[in-house]
Amino acid sequence: MPVRYRSERQAEALQVYRSAQPVLRSELGLEPCRSLRRLHQPILTSDRLLDLPLAS
Repeated sequence: MPVRYRSERQAEALQVYRSAQPVLRSELGLEPCRSLRRLHQPILTSDRLLDLPLAS
């Protein structure tokens, strides 16, 4: 997800999360873990914290 987001492919990054949710639920009986949910939220809001620092 971060790689796609940083490649200016936000929609694809979000699709990765949406695709993983039903698989986790139906096949494993799990909800996305906290770290995955924490990554999803800043992608939704285009949070600058996900941007890589610029080289000096």
